[in-house]
Amino acid sequence: MGNILRAWARSICRDWLFWAETAFAAWGGGFMVLNGVEACREKNAAFPWDSGAFNCLMIASIVLPVFCSITLGREYGCGGMRNKTAVGHGRGRVYFSALLVSFMAALWFAGVYLLCYLGLFLALAPEAEMSREPGYLLALAVCSLIVLLALAAFFTALAMLIQSQAWGVTIGLAAGFLFVIAGWFASLLLHTPEFLPLYASGTDNLSLPTGEMTINPACPQGAYRSALEFFYNYTLGGMVFQCSSLDAGKPWLIILNAGVTGALATLAGVRGFYRKDLR
Repeated sequence: MGNILRAWARSICRDWLFWAETAFAAWGGGFMVLNGVEACREKNAAFPWDSGAFNCLMIASIVLPVFCSITLGREYGCGGMRNKTAVGHGRGRVYFSALLVSFMAALWFAGVYLLCYLGLFLALAPEAEMSREPGYLLALAVCSLIVLLALAAFFTALAMLIQSQAWGVTIGLAAGFLFVIAGWFASLLLHTPEFLPLYASGTDNLSLPTGEMTINPACPQGAYRSALEFFYNYTLGGMVFQCSSLDAGKPWLIILNAGVTGALATLAGVRGFYRKDLR
């Protein structure tokens, strides 16, 4: 597998798109700091350094499908996949080398984001503190690592099963944006307050609180809420947003679900890859 990985590395380092994706990850880290610091200064509030650190998962959800589809799709187009199997490398070895390359790329993009984020943060707000306990942040770091592996497994499976670069990028990007948007939407609905204060009309057309509460009709209830909770806890979109927003109530559940998701995606990808015609 070492020869395959070295071939992957040489190809990736010569790819301008890989460096463009790296620049995008760096821009994301810088933008998150500048935007957060400016917003908190307007509100005269503190901006804790850990509030945007885990947004590297959102960046990976957008950048990784492009990387996987272009890099692996190029191997299909130039006959690299066929040549690797022709010289004696088994399909399983080829697939897992691609998965390892995708995971290392995900770590690279997340690391570049964090480096730019923390470096700029220390320059602009060196007095900032944490909003969470160190133990919780350590658990989130472990969760993020497993979620990154699950994302790499999912997008590798897509890229290895879709030979067309155009279709691979389109479907991968759609899935990545869907993860981020659906996770945000589910979080927004689940954190909608269940009750709202009642107001009564007072003098001069002013509304005065009555001290009573009423049910908020916008708050999901029953089966709808159960479906949202299932999505938030058991899908990649929900897990990405939980880590990014520091909203992981059960980090162990994220680790378990992300591990199962990654294993299922890899199993499906390997089975499909063994059945593909590489001619």
